Amino acid sequence: MSQENESLLTHDRVKGVLFACLYEKVEMDADGNPILPADAMIIEGVATSAAFDPKRVEENKPRIRELLEELPAPFFKDTGGGWSFLNACLDKHNRHWGEHQSVDALLLVGIAAGYVTFAPKEMWSVLPGGVPYFTVDTGRVVEKVPFEVKRGRFVRAFTPLDPEGANVKKGDVGVVVAEAGHNGSEAGPLVRWQHGTTCNVYEGQVEVLKGEVDVISEGEYE
Repeated sequence: MSQENESLLTHDRVKGVLFACLYEKVEMDADGNPILPADAMIIEGVATSAAFDPKRVEENKPRIRELLEELPAPFFKDTGGGWSFLNACLDKHNRHWGEHQSVDALLLVGIAAGYVTFAPKEMWSVLPGGVPYFTVDTGRVVEKVPFEVKRGRFVRAFTPLDPEGANVKKGDVGVVVAEAGHNGSEAGPLVRWQHGTTCNVYEGQVEVLKGEVDVISEGEYE
């Protein structure tokens, strides 16, 4: 794998930032239990918990953010609104980067840094695998990046789109009626949605579904 295409998100990097956020030294009581400082951040993940040093968490926030931003678009507040813990073993390049233990470690530091929130614990039992959906919000600025998808392909919205115009809801389905860059523009693919409205879509906003249909000419949607 070339260095250019190598994912930043790996088991070793997550482990490294996790340990970098822990207290360097912790005293023990007579029974061998750790005596945690009063300012300790006690964070619970899915299967584990940790006590972090808030100063070291703050120092490592850029690293934590960098790792979280390697997750797929549906996890983010602005491009999906949250996704299942079960899907976090793959990065945004669809590469398997770690097992559930590694994902839990990433979530621990993400929660400590204020970038990750879970679905309420009482909901976990009804979710796939009994594990939570979580949402990442790093305050990133999302660029509108056109992507290639053929006319006639069906897509589903990961997130609400164009509230003042097409008013697309999360989960709405539509069909691509014009490909990215139609008529020489820099716009993303043009989608006609199930309720009849149209809007351009960009990378991370939709998933491409199986199947396709014949559509009328692009000129109908100028």
